[in-house]
Amino acid sequence: MKKLLVLLLLFAASAPMSAQPQPGPYFIATFFKVPPGKGQAYLKMERDIWKPIHEYRKKQGEIINWAVYAVEFSGEGSEYNYVAIEYYESASKFDQGNFDQWIKAVHPKRTADDIIKATTDARVQVKTEMGRLVKGTQAATQNEKPAPMYALAFFKTSQENAEVYSNLVTGIFQPVEQELVNEGKIKGSSLWEVWFPSGKSAHYNFVRSSAEKNWMEMEQDIHYDEAWKKVHPNLGQAAIRKVITPLREIYKTEIWWLSESIQ
Repeated sequence: MKKLLVLLLLFAASAPMSAQPQPGPYFIATFFKVPPGKGQAYLKMERDIWKPIHEYRKKQGEIINWAVYAVEFSGEGSEYNYVAIEYYESASKFDQGNFDQWIKAVHPKRTADDIIKATTDARVQVKTEMGRLVKGTQAATQNEKPAPMYALAFFKTSQENAEVYSNLVTGIFQPVEQELVNEGKIKGSSLWEVWFPSGKSAHYNFVRSSAEKNWMEMEQDIHYDEAWKKVHPNLGQAAIRKVITPLREIYKTEIWWLSESIQ
């Protein structure tokens, strides 16, 4: 467990939303609260109703991918315990598609009202976020499957520091993470920027994510220092951390498990 905490802090301070091949540069994430003991019923609803719809949308070119994640360690007091994310190749496609058309094409024997009721009965929508993928490491192979487990760190930067922080992560830290991917030490990492909601009341505007196979892999020594020296032989970590630390504050860390995906 000590190694796990060290790894989470390492990613929060310097590294990793997905190690899978890039799902697309834009996203809409919807956060849900599912009543205790109703998780399987909720996921069945997603599989039976929404997964076929999103598969249809992907074939129509409206989205690139769709996935549902279960949030680890969420209890009754947690704000949300599931997150559904739609991935788009451009923000201009956010408004493409028609709900009635989807129903007619995928569930011709069901009505829109029936589907809406089944959906709202299964979960409560808490909030929605929108943003873009800044950069992610590439998978070691072209046939890499989505990772089952993700460690996420949520950060807040000021408006004036956002670009500097983003450039440091993508220019300094992610090349080290790519080396770790190439060596098979990690599944991958990525940096996401949250566009909306924004402003002073927003708790975070960046999300760093590392993809893992399981808890055991997460606790393994990933030899980050060795990869750093290989990629940046003349650049000290301590000096870079002194620069990046004042630029952002960590809001929270979470573990997400992949529950459904159309990739």
